[in-house]
Parts: sequence; C-alpha cells; structure tokens
Amino acid sequence: MSALARRLGNVYPGWWLAVHTSISLGLVAGVTFWGFGLFVAPWEDEFGWSRATTSGAISLTLLMSGLASPIVGRLVDRFQPRPVLAVGSAATVVTYLLLSQMHTLWQFFVLLAVLAFFRAWVFYIPLTTLITRWFVKRRATAMGIATSGFGLGGLAFLPIVSLCVSSLGWRETFVVAAALVVAINGTFLLFFGNGPSDRWRSVYLSPESSRAASSDAGLFALDTLKSVLTSRVFWLMSMGFALFFCAQWAFLFHAIPYFENRGVSSEHAAFVLSGAAGLGVALRLSAGVLIDRVRRYEVLAVAVVLTMAAALALIAMGVTVVYLLAFVLFWGIGSGFGPLLEPMLVTRMFGREKYASVYGAIDGVDTIVAISGPWIGGLLFDASHSYIPVLVLYAGLFVAGAVAFLGVAAVVQGAKVRSAEPAALARAA
Repeated sequence: MSALARRLGNVYPGWWLAVHTSISLGLVAGVTFWGFGLFVAPWEDEFGWSRATTSGAISLTLLMSGLASPIVGRLVDRFQPRPVLAVGSAATVVTYLLLSQMHTLWQFFVLLAVLAFFRAWVFYIPLTTLITRWFVKRRATAMGIATSGFGLGGLAFLPIVSLCVSSLGWRETFVVAAALVVAINGTFLLFFGNGPSDRWRSVYLSPESSRAASSDAGLFALDTLKSVLTSRVFWLMSMGFALFFCAQWAFLFHAIPYFENRGVSSEHAAFVLSGAAGLGVALRLSAGVLIDRVRRYEVLAVAVVLTMAAALALIAMGVTVVYLLAFVLFWGIGSGFGPLLEPMLVTRMFGREKYASVYGAIDGVDTIVAISGPWIGGLLFDASHSYIPVLVLYAGLFVAGAVAFLGVAAVVQGAKVRSAEPAALARAA
C-alpha cells in the first residue's frame, strides 16, 4: 500500500461524508433554488405564462416542502437517514424526467409539487442529521463543509444549469439533472452509512469535554417533542429562520429576472450570483471553525440577517460594478453563515436526540411562511413593472428576522444559561 493510500485510509470517513453531503446539497440547490430563475423566460416564451403564474408555482412548491419537512424529520428519526435519502433520490429522478416532457400548466403545477415534496427527502434534514450522527467533536466545522453545498449550488451547478438551458434547452436540462442525481446520490448511498464504524466511534463521537457534552444535550431541558414545539424559543427561532429563508429563496427566484430588468444579461446575472455563492462557500468552510468556538449563535444570526438586508438595499440603488461587487460581498457573507446557523442552533438549543424531528418542524414552519414570497414578488412586479418594491419587501423581511433572533437572544440571556439549572432553563423556554 502506498504512503498516500495509507494517509487517506487514516482520514476519518466523516470528512468525506461532509464533502459528499456538500456536493449532494449543491445539486439540489443549484437546480431548484439558484437556477430556477433560468427556466422562467423559456417557459414564458413557450407557454405564454405570466410572471405571477410561474412565481405562484414556486410558492406551491414551498407549501409542499413545508408539509413534507415534519414528516421527513419523523421518518429520519424512526428509520435512519439513508432509506429516506434513497426514496427521495429515486422520486426526484423520476420527476425530473417527467418535467422534461411536460406541456400543460396542470402538469407543471403537479410535477413541481411532487418535486418539492421529495426535495425535503434529499435536502437539509436527512443530510445534516448524518453530520450530527457522525460528529460531536468539530461538528460545526463538519457542518460548515456540508452546508457549503447551498453556496456550491450557485458557484458550480448554477453555471452548469445556465449552460445547459442556453445550449441544450430547458427540457434536456432536466434530463441532465436526473443523471446527476443518479451519479451523486447513488455514490453517496453506496459508500456512507448512518454512522461511523466501531473503529472511529470513540474518536469523533465521544465528547472531548463537558462543554461538548452539554452542547449535545441542548441548553433547554425539554424532554418531549411536544414541549419543544410549544416553547417560546422554538417559535422565535422558527420565525427568524422563516423570514430569513422567505426573503432569500424568493429573491433567488427573482434575482436573474431582476437583473435582466435592469439591463444585465442573464449570463452576467448568473456570474454575479455565482460570485456571491463562491464567497459564501469559502466563508462557510471557515465559518464552521469559527462557530466551533462561539457560544451565542443567535447573536451571530442577527448580524447575518441584517447583512442580507444590506445586500438587497445596495442593488436597489444601482447595478453598476461597484454596487454589484458590494452585493456579492454582503450576500456572500449572509449566504455563507445563514444556513449553517440553523442546524447548529437546533442542536445547541434542543440537543441531538430529537434533532431530525425538531429540525423538520422548524423547516416546515420556515417553508410554509416562505410560500408567499415569490408569488407576492411576482404580483408586485406585474402591478408596478418594477422590482424596487419587491426588493424593499424582501429587505424588510430580513430585518424582521433579525428582530426574531434578538428575541431568541433575550430568552437565552434571561435564562442565565451559563449558571442556571436545567429546570430553570426549561421554565425559561
């Protein structure tokens, strides 16, 4: 055996899991979030659908994902992540192939709804659950690598989608996406289990300190899922992330049409978004190392959400090179830290035992609240023929999300986390 092979054999497999999780998340995000705006113009040209119709369909997909998320969370906790990923991957492949053959509006709505329902089966809930099960020590670092996949979707998969749509056509692009799901998720399911082997279990699953053990148990002593779902901190966290993702997802749907409306070509718009995504990936990789040393995730969340609001304010003022570069910087910072904070906050507040169920419930709230974002944006544009009111709306949602995270910080501070007994924390929740 060569020296290189021996060194690779001594690398904890969880790190390869984190990298592959990033790639799998990137594919889903690249096609269904970052790149979905690339399909809008071809659909409108071929079928004559309005902007409100296409954005309304996206709102339907958010409803379906929101309804699926709590179900997926419970399924993951009961049956483990891999079976859920296998079913979701197969359903996604079939739906992509059917989308490539659609011709009517009802087919469009039904297939997008099915795709959205199974998106939750191959997205954050099962994949981040695997990270929590493979890591205790250096979990935030691993989570940073894994969740960088959302940014990778914009950095790597968005240009691929853009190239496929422009050179092959939108129908053929869905066939390519189906083939990528088979290759990427099939490899993932083949090589990675629900947890590490006994050889590695004592290395990365044994808390290295009392702080790690405390983090794994959660700050709030809430023994049942019902007590979690009725706590103040759960709903404040849910609304903070719901408003964050509502504005982020809705803007990503309208981003390329917005830039085109301001005179920027779709290729240059995709380049700008790819730049922001690339910065987000780079920051996400380093953010995990930082967050491993941070105690107050909710305070960091306030700053991150306000940064996203600032990014939208900048491009509302103009699309010159200076404004676009500033947008890339601010949006990259927000997209770098934002999605990483959600799984880390869930684990920090409520522990690992019921992670998938709690995360699924929060993700369900996130997604259902986000339903109206793309649709209202489409209505505002159709009514005003301008995207400025749309940007003002989304920036306001980011600010409201920051207020919700301030509420989480107040609950944690009021509970005097550093010195309170678990029972006191349960009462404060």
